[in-house]
Amino acid sequence: MCMASVVADCGLSLKQTESNAIRNLLIESARMGQEKNGIPPEKIIPHFYRIPLSKDIRIIGPQLRIENLIQLQDECSSVPLDAGTFGGRHVINDFLSQSHLKRKPKMLDIKEIQSSKKIDYSKHGAFLYDHIIGIRIIPSFFVTDALRHQVEALTPTNPDGYTKYITQIGKPLMPHSACMCHVFDLLIKHACLYCEYLDDQVKNVKSTSTELRKQDATRLIQARCPAFIPTRWAISSLISQWIARKGIRISNVIPNSITKINRCVIVWALFDPIHQAISLLERENTSVCEVFPIIVEVATYYDRLKLFEPFKDDQNLQECIFIIENQIINDIILTERGRFLALAFSVTPL
Repeated sequence: MCMASVVADCGLSLKQTESNAIRNLLIESARMGQEKNGIPPEKIIPHFYRIPLSKDIRIIGPQLRIENLIQLQDECSSVPLDAGTFGGRHVINDFLSQSHLKRKPKMLDIKEIQSSKKIDYSKHGAFLYDHIIGIRIIPSFFVTDALRHQVEALTPTNPDGYTKYITQIGKPLMPHSACMCHVFDLLIKHACLYCEYLDDQVKNVKSTSTELRKQDATRLIQARCPAFIPTRWAISSLISQWIARKGIRISNVIPNSITKINRCVIVWALFDPIHQAISLLERENTSVCEVFPIIVEVATYYDRLKLFEPFKDDQNLQECIFIIENQIINDIILTERGRFLALAFSVTPL
């Protein structure tokens, strides 16, 4: 295992372990350890002593990490993979998660990869699988952001997936499970691709947010509008909610803003159940058996929404609702993932 694995989980908070200085240390340490054929941590860390690090990371970290992994032996654990770019580097953060036991996830590894292709995830998945089997942790699920190449690489039935590269044979395999927060977020993205009218409404939210975040507007409104994040589509709900609630104040200080505000109110009504679902799913105490009722409740909301004003008499809004509702049913509920979530709900005691 690379050097990053040894010092990543050092007893610090997740926010501290994700600081840029520590990330750079872990990445550089891992690279040096690999180049030197597994040079011990105590030989690597002094090279980076110029980076201000606590005694916990330099000395106590490896000991705490070993203790944490020993505590997980013979217990079931999922492995969430969170890919991102930090300082121009492609990095995968790996965690050990036991949400069914209400425990906080423990960082397992930080690894730099050259690309984010299917083969990279397949080989990385094989490395993780072999490792957790080797340290006697019972494998549960790989959890990712639901990107296509991640799903293909970490699905055990795929002949070109991670099972092609594993060395631990005859052990239980790890199925793949997409993060439902990202599934709901992508649902908004795909709905906008299918419906030009809906896409225009989201673009209006984005442009209105940009306008309201300017210094003069912020001073006049005496509040700062949330920023639009391109990769987080559900943020449209939060922004439109903010605009709707401050609509009177905005209309009083910004001329000709009523039309834009009213369009944002529509987006709030369309996306709020998805935003609320994501908020529920992100809570630490939400278990897998609670996910299916949340999905069904969101689908039921849209089934009712089309009966109310102004939606019932507007063909464009009816189309928006139809596309979103259809995606929830066909792309979530009626899929293999949906059947698993329904099963988890049905076998859970009341």
